[in-house]
Amino acid sequence: MTSLDSGEEAAGPMQGDASSMMDTLLAGNVSPKVQRSSTADQVALADHLTASGATVYTAYWCHACSIQKELFGKEAVASLDVVECAADGQDSQSELCDTKGVVGYPTWEIKGVLQDGGVKGMGELADLSGYGGDRDWP
Repeated sequence: MTSLDSGEEAAGPMQGDASSMMDTLLAGNVSPKVQRSSTADQVALADHLTASGATVYTAYWCHACSIQKELFGKEAVASLDVVECAADGQDSQSELCDTKGVVGYPTWEIKGVLQDGGVKGMGELADLSGYGGDRDWP
């Protein structure tokens, strides 16, 4: 699978009651919450990526980053090493992103190598990282 072009703005419906929507708005510049649930195989790949030292560099406003996270689902994303690169993003690590030379989002660092920016399919990430587990992804 090949990379998809990255977008420029995050989009997606905010779900939940008015109170949780207001909490989200007041929380600062954060990525939209992942809506999809993960399968066991998605969680296993995320665990493998994290254990092997992989990192995904993102920006809260990046639509492609939201798509990348939705491919994994919320439980798997929780175990990934996700770095916020937007200078005004919550928990920003923009200096690290600059030092690493990240110029597009999402950008994966796998086995110490920055991959081309853009959404990566689960199979591509598995291949790049040497994942040997089951690949029954939606």
